[in-house]
Amino acid sequence: MLGALKLAIISEGVNSWPFYVAQSKSLFAREGIEADITLTGSSARQLDAEGFMSLGSTAEYFPTYPGPIAAARRSWAREHGHELLSFIRAMRAAHGWLTDRRNRNEAVQVLCARLDTDPVQAAAAFDAFAERPQPQITAAGLRQVIETVWEAEGFRRPRRAPENYMDLSYLARAEKFG
Repeated sequence: MLGALKLAIISEGVNSWPFYVAQSKSLFAREGIEADITLTGSSARQLDAEGFMSLGSTAEYFPTYPGPIAAARRSWAREHGHELLSFIRAMRAAHGWLTDRRNRNEAVQVLCARLDTDPVQAAAAFDAFAERPQPQITAAGLRQVIETVWEAEGFRRPRRAPENYMDLSYLARAEKFG
């Protein structure tokens, strides 16, 4: 084993599906990584039960935002480059598995087991997920997040360019040498 990763997932939705698949299909283990995934959950179900309505999804309000991403400090990435590349390959394999319609029934079972959700909803979620392209972090998407955070938090310090916060070199290496 290369090492162990501990992941905490706040979202309990379909966006976290690749993490569950990578774990349940042993894609992390195949890459030599022991992954401990903790679902911290959200209050979405509680809010639904109390009669609150959704005003929209992240995809509707932030179309350039890729959704869930995994991030690491540059210092950690430099020290654990091999593990990081292995993690990226496992996540890419999970996404590939999830977008293969032959895996629909098993994917629905994985989602239902992890989220205690209705199979009909999980099947609809699979269909929607399988139609989306693989998430890609872009400067435009990150810029939108930065602007939203600055506005919401009332930060006065100057905004830095998205390139100051993202280093896609490990992703490029994982894709090149997959």
